[in-house]
Amino acid sequence: MILRVSTLVRFAVIAVFLVYLAGNLLAAETPFEPVPDAAAIIALALAPLAFIIARPLADAEIRRFLLLYGGYLFLLLVSTLVNGNPYLPTWQSFGLDFALDSKPFVFAFLLLVFVPADELERFFKTFILLLVAAGVLNLLFIIHDLFSTTNAYGIPLQQRSGLSVPTGFLNHKTKSAQLQLIAFIAALSMIRVGNRSRLGKYVLPVTAALGLSIAVHLSVKEIGSAIIAVILFYSLKPGRRIGRAAIFGMALTGLAAIALTFESPVRSAAMNRIDIFLGERGSRTVRTVAYPVSVDLANGHFPLGTGASTFMSKGSRDLAYSPYYVQTGISRLQGGSRRDGGYLMDVFWPKVLAQAGYFGFFAFLGLIFWPILQALRRMQTEAGGAIFASAGIMVSLAIASMAAPIYTDDHLLIPFAVALAYALKIKPVRKKLSI
Repeated sequence: MILRVSTLVRFAVIAVFLVYLAGNLLAAETPFEPVPDAAAIIALALAPLAFIIARPLADAEIRRFLLLYGGYLFLLLVSTLVNGNPYLPTWQSFGLDFALDSKPFVFAFLLLVFVPADELERFFKTFILLLVAAGVLNLLFIIHDLFSTTNAYGIPLQQRSGLSVPTGFLNHKTKSAQLQLIAFIAALSMIRVGNRSRLGKYVLPVTAALGLSIAVHLSVKEIGSAIIAVILFYSLKPGRRIGRAAIFGMALTGLAAIALTFESPVRSAAMNRIDIFLGERGSRTVRTVAYPVSVDLANGHFPLGTGASTFMSKGSRDLAYSPYYVQTGISRLQGGSRRDGGYLMDVFWPKVLAQAGYFGFFAFLGLIFWPILQALRRMQTEAGGAIFASAGIMVSLAIASMAAPIYTDDHLLIPFAVALAYALKIKPVRKKLSI
C-alpha cells in the first residue's frame, strides 16, 4: 500500500508541475491560471492519507515540520477570529489563505511521509533533469523575444532602454526569469557531480546559456539570486570554509560596479530598476510601501495579526477589498486600488507578518530557513549535486521572495516543495557552518 501511495505522490508532483507549464504553452494570449486550483485540490485531497497510513509523527523532522507550520496556521486562525476582514466570513477568508499557502508544504509533507529516502534522492535527480529541460525550452522562447518586439504569442514586449524584455513561454517576464533561475541552479548541480554521463559535455554550455538568459530579463532579484547560487557553488564544498564566499562575492560586486559605471543600455535599465526600490519612485510603489506598513499593522495588533485575507493576499484583493488598504493609504497607489489591484499580491513576507503577527511570522520564517540551514551544513560534508540543488533552489527562492509571492506561485511551488522535502529527508547534521 505504501509503495502504491509513493508512486501516486511522485506522479502527482510531476503532473502538477507539467500541467502548469503545458497550460502556459496552450493558453497563448492569457497567462495560464488553473481554476479551480488543481495544485491545491490534489495537495489537500492527498494530505489526510499521510496521517491515516504512515503515522508521520514518529519522525522527529516531520514533527518539527508540522509544529512550525501548524503554529503558523493556528496563529493565523486566531488572528482571523479576533480581527479579520469584516466583509468576509471567517471560514472563507481563512480557508482561502490556508489552501493557497499550504500547497508547497503539503506536497513536501507527502514526499517526506510516503517516499523513502533512496527513492526520494532518485526522484530529485530526475526532477533536476526536468528543470533543466524546462529551462532549455524556455530559452528558445527567450531567444525569439530578444530579436523581436512581440513574444511568441504576438503580444508586444516591454522595452527597457531599447532592449526587449523577454517573457518566455510563461508569457510573464518575472515568471520566465524565475524559471530560468531554478533551471540554472539545477544545471549547476550537474556540474558539481562532474562529467558522468553522455550528456556531461553539454552541461557547461547549457549552464552558461541559462545564466545569460537570467541576465537578459533585467530583473535584479533573480540576477542577485543567481549570483548567490554561484557563490554557494564555489564556497560550500567538503573541507572548504565558507569564508571564500566573501572574496568571490567581492569580486562579483566589483564587476557589477564597473558595469554600472559606464554608459550602456544595461546600465540604464539596471539604474531604472534600482531607482524603483531605493530612489524617489520607490516611496510610491505598493511593493516598497507594503514592508513598513506590515510592521505597523503587526505592531498595532500585537501579539496577533490582522487575520487572513486582510493584507497582500488573494482574498483581500479578489473576494473583499480589505479596509486596511484604505487605512494605510495603499489604496491611493498605482496597482493598489479597488479597481486596479494588480500589485496587491506582489510581495510575500509583508503578508505573513501583517496577517499572522510576529509569532506567526517567525514560525513561518523557521519553516523556510531551518531546512536551508540543514542543506547548507550538508553541503560542507557531501559533494553530491542533489544537496546543492536543494540548498540553491531554497536560498534563491528565499531571496526572490522579498519582492514576489514565490511560495504561492504554481510554477515554483513544486520545485520548492521537492527541494524542501529532500533537505529534510537527509539525516540531520549537527555541525556548525565552517566560516
